Amino acid sequence: LPDLRARTGLEALVLLNGRPALRITGGRVDLNDPLVGDWHDRLFMYFMNDKLSQKIASIGRIDADNVHWGTGFVIGTGLVLTNRHVLQELAAPVPRRNGPDRWILTKSDPVIDFAEDPSSATTASKFGIVEVVGAGDKDIDPYLLDFAKLDVALLRVETVNAAGSKLPDPIKLVKTANASDARRQVLTIGYPAAPTSLPRIRDNVVDMEILTRLEQIFGASYGRKYLAPGEIMKRGGSIFYYDATTLAGCSGSAVLRTDVSFDALGLHFGGKWRTANYAHDLPALHGAAPLLHSPDIGWVA
Repeated sequence: LPDLRARTGLEALVLLNGRPALRITGGRVDLNDPLVGDWHDRLFMYFMNDKLSQKIASIGRIDADNVHWGTGFVIGTGLVLTNRHVLQELAAPVPRRNGPDRWILTKSDPVIDFAEDPSSATTASKFGIVEVVGAGDKDIDPYLLDFAKLDVALLRVETVNAAGSKLPDPIKLVKTANASDARRQVLTIGYPAAPTSLPRIRDNVVDMEILTRLEQIFGASYGRKYLAPGEIMKRGGSIFYYDATTLAGCSGSAVLRTDVSFDALGLHFGGKWRTANYAHDLPALHGAAPLLHSPDIGWVA
């Protein structure tokens, strides 16, 4: 494992080639997109199963004060999973930052929007965030990563919104330990935002190779729903390292396994340019995180 207080950030393009991020439209990706590359046949097979599109529909963008703060996904009736560092942008821990008794929502109109391209017009897909069910005990500095901390938060949201729409179905969480072994393929679904800081190499020079690749992948199309395929690199403690392409805004994304059910294997929380992305290993949290013990949360082998 790297140093427990390794310097990192919210964004990470790990590999320059072979790890695309693909725009989702109509619950699918365009398999004719040149970025698909060697993933074409695998993605073709994945989308033959309607369950993948169903899971994509259950992943939304977390906004407040008309600002995109992160991603979250439905895991139970009225329950959305995201990161504590995302929650910290929406709510205040009371009476203390570490080990709070409760949380108070502080931003105006916090919502999760399941639209593929959220905007002021996507009212039918927005669901209000009602309260904070709970979160990891320790305050999270998203730029000073500490793998010993639980960067997890559980939110309660509307089950029926003002437009009369019902909350999407829950995604089940995987509890089998070897499901997150190295070399397992995964799909990360979330809402990449424009980079908040530029990647740099020696002498603080901007890494133009990464910037060029980001332009090829995203252009100026940030803040909408993307699918990013990749592989688990290794597992350690309650996290796993993987190489899919993510950016700031993907915090709280679902990392799905690629078997017949496309259940959630990980909760993305950060990454480091050209090194790795990091996700909480949900099988490692099964039985170890009381926050996820609700009978409304479905766990599968």
